[in-house]
Amino acid sequence: MIIIFLTALIFPAFNKVRQERHNLENPKPMTAEQEQQIAIQNQSEMNKKLAQIQDFGNGVYYFPFVDDEFRKMVSKFLDIHTNLEVVASDGDIIMKSWGDSAYGITVGHTVLFREKK
Repeated sequence: MIIIFLTALIFPAFNKVRQERHNLENPKPMTAEQEQQIAIQNQSEMNKKLAQIQDFGNGVYYFPFVDDEFRKMVSKFLDIHTNLEVVASDGDIIMKSWGDSAYGITVGHTVLFREKK
């Protein structure tokens, strides 16, 4: 009697775990509508990031991004501004001190562009 009771409790939980594992290993393909929604969301996020780029005039722009995100945003910026090319780039570093030593954290980049020749 106890074994039947325990089996009744354990089997549904085990079956649920097995089903979740199956769903992770064999995801359902996305519909065209879902893919379109994701594309719209990604474009919206990209537009928000592009809006964060500051134009200081004379080809000087500030990108508040670091690492891969910075590289992706410069690439996207150049896709949009096909008449520009990068002349120089400099990291914006905030210095921190820790006892007798100091270290920096990159928080963005200043990039100098010019018209393509």
